[in-house]
Amino acid sequence: MKKRLLTQPFVFYLRRMMYLLVLLAVSHTGFSVSPDQATQELLSQRISLQLKNKSLKQVLATIEKQTQVKFIYVPQNIRVDRDLSLVATNEQLSAVLERLFAPLAITYEVSENRIILTKGKTSEILPAEPATTVASLEQAVSGTVSDDKGESLPGVSITIKGTTQGTTTDAQGAFKLNVADGNAVLVFSFVGYAKQEITVGTQSILTVRLLPGDQTLNEVVVTALGIKREKKALAYSTGEIKGSDLAQANVTNLGTALSAKVSGVQVTSSAGGMSGSSRIVIRGNSSLSGNSQPLYVIDGVPIDNSNRRAISSYQLQGGLDGGDGISNINPNDIESMTILKGPNGTALYGQLGANGVVIITTKSGRRNRRPSIQYSGSYSVGNALVKPDYQNEYGQGYNGQFTFYRQANGVVVPFNSTLTGGIPKLSAGRNPTTRGSWGPKMQGQKIEDMWGDTVSYSPVTDPYKAFFRPEKQAMNTVSVDGGGEKVNYYFSLTNLTNDGFTPTNKLNRNSVTVKLSADIAKGLNLDTKVNYVNQFVNNRPYVGDDGLNPVYRFLYIPRSLNMDGLKRYEYTAKDIRYSQDLGGNGYFVGGEKIFESNSVTSNPFWTINNTHNEDTRDRIIAYAKLNYELAKGINLQARYGTDLYYERQFAWKAVGTRISQTGDVAENMEYNKTENIDALLMINREVGDFSINANFGANHLSNKYRITGNAGSQLSIPGLYAIGRTVLNTPRLGVAESVINSVYGQASVGFRNYLFLDVSARNDWSSTLPITNSSFFYPSVGLSWAVTDALKLNVPALDYFKVRVSYAQAGRSGDPYNTLGYYGLNANTFLNQPLATYTSTIVDPNLKNELKTSYEAGAELRFLKNRLNLDFTYYHSVTSNQIIPIVISQSTGYSTKVTNAGRIENKGVEFLIAGTPVKLTNGFSWDLGFNFSANRNKVLELIDGVNEIVVGSDRNIRVVAAPGEPYGQLKAADYAWLKDANGNRLIDDKGLPIVQSISTVAIGNATPKWIGGITNTFSYKGLSLSGLIDIRQGGQIFSQGRVQEAAYGTSKRTLEGREGGLIASGIKARREGNQWISTGQANDIPTTAQAYWNRVASDKGFAVAEEFLYDASYVAIRELRLSYQLPASILKNNKVVRGASLAVYGRNLGYLERHTDGFSPENSSINVNSGTMGMEQHSLPLLRTVGVDLNLNF
Repeated sequence: MKKRLLTQPFVFYLRRMMYLLVLLAVSHTGFSVSPDQATQELLSQRISLQLKNKSLKQVLATIEKQTQVKFIYVPQNIRVDRDLSLVATNEQLSAVLERLFAPLAITYEVSENRIILTKGKTSEILPAEPATTVASLEQAVSGTVSDDKGESLPGVSITIKGTTQGTTTDAQGAFKLNVADGNAVLVFSFVGYAKQEITVGTQSILTVRLLPGDQTLNEVVVTALGIKREKKALAYSTGEIKGSDLAQANVTNLGTALSAKVSGVQVTSSAGGMSGSSRIVIRGNSSLSGNSQPLYVIDGVPIDNSNRRAISSYQLQGGLDGGDGISNINPNDIESMTILKGPNGTALYGQLGANGVVIITTKSGRRNRRPSIQYSGSYSVGNALVKPDYQNEYGQGYNGQFTFYRQANGVVVPFNSTLTGGIPKLSAGRNPTTRGSWGPKMQGQKIEDMWGDTVSYSPVTDPYKAFFRPEKQAMNTVSVDGGGEKVNYYFSLTNLTNDGFTPTNKLNRNSVTVKLSADIAKGLNLDTKVNYVNQFVNNRPYVGDDGLNPVYRFLYIPRSLNMDGLKRYEYTAKDIRYSQDLGGNGYFVGGEKIFESNSVTSNPFWTINNTHNEDTRDRIIAYAKLNYELAKGINLQARYGTDLYYERQFAWKAVGTRISQTGDVAENMEYNKTENIDALLMINREVGDFSINANFGANHLSNKYRITGNAGSQLSIPGLYAIGRTVLNTPRLGVAESVINSVYGQASVGFRNYLFLDVSARNDWSSTLPITNSSFFYPSVGLSWAVTDALKLNVPALDYFKVRVSYAQAGRSGDPYNTLGYYGLNANTFLNQPLATYTSTIVDPNLKNELKTSYEAGAELRFLKNRLNLDFTYYHSVTSNQIIPIVISQSTGYSTKVTNAGRIENKGVEFLIAGTPVKLTNGFSWDLGFNFSANRNKVLELIDGVNEIVVGSDRNIRVVAAPGEPYGQLKAADYAWLKDANGNRLIDDKGLPIVQSISTVAIGNATPKWIGGITNTFSYKGLSLSGLIDIRQGGQIFSQGRVQEAAYGTSKRTLEGREGGLIASGIKARREGNQWISTGQANDIPTTAQAYWNRVASDKGFAVAEEFLYDASYVAIRELRLSYQLPASILKNNKVVRGASLAVYGRNLGYLERHTDGFSPENSSINVNSGTMGMEQHSLPLLRTVGVDLNLNF
């Protein structure tokens, strides 16, 4: 009976795509990489030189002094000891470098302000002569040079082949030079573009278009502590994402923008809507009880990503998702993101990096650049991607009939089809027998509803149209950057507004960033940044089992309910006079009008008008960094960073609210401050064939959290929501502080730029452990070998081959106050003496740190002139000595005991393939990428005497960790089908499946078998079409929302058998004493749909869980974007606008595969804790958004 949405077997589809990629890669040439505008500006710097008979090393050092560049090279590879002469007068750096390196057979690549030199192929240019100014020749040639999009390229080097004579293009991409005759060949070259040669012939004016070329061989990435390293030297796998790819996602929470972009990274968003949290897990869950999320580091400063208002993982919980720390970060400020996936890459971060590290580098200004102004604006509209599968045929009633009848004399009696002269009457009631949608067909009959209104017995208006509204989001950013000879700066201002899917839910976020770097003395640089965020959220939606969750109500609302009556959300005297089966809290004129008699329920229209919650956060993320060059290649750095926020939380409920009849009010002030102080000695030296990169440092990290507040109930004056103006008041105080002190060291020794040995060590002293165990040490070691560089392999089609292997350990010290008992003060007194309660947890004074041991091995390969790239990684990790709470008998006076126990294993593979299958000379290209990761997780052991740990729970489902089983095992609780030895359900003499009482039984697992993503980009001149496919295969999810629908007959799944009955699948059984015995005969006894589904789920807390377990696999169209970059020729006469682009985009557009009924499997948990994985709990829908964005450069 479960829905299946399959287009075709996915493995076959994937295999065809891989074959196509390889085939096209062999058939075409070229590799597309978009050039960086900063590179152009760097190479446009002008220099003057007069050097005669100087070594190449001296020449490079002289250029470094005049510019903001740093040359990276292996001396033996480029022979820096040879002498040469070079003369240049106010020439652009690009032209000088071209004339200098071309005769020497040296190639170079630019990465930020670094120029990496490597030995090239034998030069076609004649032996070097002193570089001088151009001599006068016979034939004049002029022209323009542009890129593949038609935009002018300044700083392009143009040389006459076989000579050192040439010129460069100006700011408009124009050039002029003289050649000897028409046989001259001009060589056009620019970093990031393929070199092009043109024979002059009889032409006097040339129009040249350069196509993008390869920039991947000497890629530099940001690693731990903000240290930039050549990717070739890394002994571990990393993931890199450009800032533009994150900004173009246009999401309110940065974490969700990572979906399907990096192998090994699983992203889940909460059901809390646009103001909710995100959950990122790298290489599987590694903690049995704690947080498996990574550390976030922005510009070297660790930030707080906690969600202190996350919903509990345990039964019948609800509330608000207060959002996490990463949701405050402005994606438009991000230059790049590097993901360090395991302890092998994060060892220098110590215990904070045990679950991986997300390193965010924000934008900076460029030196020697005039102020550049950018504007980015976007607007989008979102609607529900997947809505409940409502049935619109049968309305409220019981066994195909109405439940009550109002006679002509006004008396209400049980319904009987023989009654005449009156009108059918609907009721409220508590259970499915009175308010379920098991009545007759809705054919527009006149009836009286539970409030006494005469209405048409017709399908209810779609609640997702009658109540919810399209989400509307606008984001606008203005930034300015630039710099002088010794200073560079960056400033941005962003405003984000989002009118949420739930009425009255609104988010407004303002972010201001100021970043400044200056050389304040010779060799001394000061780098500072302040990011201020002000965020206001109005009416965060309630989620999970909370009585105020509108989705909860609308899942089982009678299908014949008059929505207009529900919108009149206050009881009138008439409602009360003519009501049926209503009463309880708020049952008075002006109280909350409901459609059922539950004690914990709500009217969604009352909720948005007569309850309120809001929070305002002011946050500062800042740092100041001093860097002093002690000697060439030796730097000392000191840095202070902080992440500080204050958040005011305010909420109230009006008098008459069903779940708070006398009203209430609450106000809290939350404070959190993370301080990070570190010092780092950095050494970069070359000794003969060896290069040495070493870093030694110390770190102090402290965190202080405090919450104070007050909650009051029984309002003294209705409508006055003020602390102290209630009959009852309860104060609140919470404090948590911790400190970690650390020392660490790291060294990378390279041999001839192809063999690299990495070692690191760190020791932490944590305040959350006993003094005797507070110190713990962990090392790492790794080896990287560029095989093609070392062996000079001449393998056809193979350009690059590297292998890597590493080993590392990382610790974790747990949360504060696990080693000491403490008292909690009570607001009440006894005989005027304050009361206090002692903690219910037994603490362990001998607690030790957790330890994660990991190793990984991998390889990188590049083929066909670097147009086809492959990356493979295998990893294995074991987290042992975990700090976990163990449930103990309450007869001890305690409920839990915190101790060291348990081991959990993760092992898996990651695979990345990327390339450009099509690259045509007319400017059309197709870039394709596929990432894949499969993780296998197992709980190796727990504490003696404990068979499993319950991580999360909701009524008839448990999420557990059990030895020998994968983490996240799903177990049915309380009820299960009685089955024979072959797994067939046994059917009783009424044709209904037999339910047996159980403790728990395993029915599935929440973790996927593998996840992946497919990216496609099609480009033609200024037009680009890109898309992202998000893939998850395997794992299950239990839906509490579908239990509600089944119990109350509101979904299409319950339609079968409404007319004529149905025959439940199974084997007939007979009762012998207290046992049911299989007859071996297939069931042929008909029953009704209502009887069947009331047996499957008699109510929301009495359900057979396996009937609501779904395959969580999906293939989703996560992103689609069509953009157009205006050609430079259109704007060349415009003195204000230097560049413009326009795009239309969509996110969460649909599924190619999905197996869940009425909800999206990737957006279903009420929070981002591990305990709610694999459980859907009345979740807000994932939204399909469509929008436009505009980018302007001034």
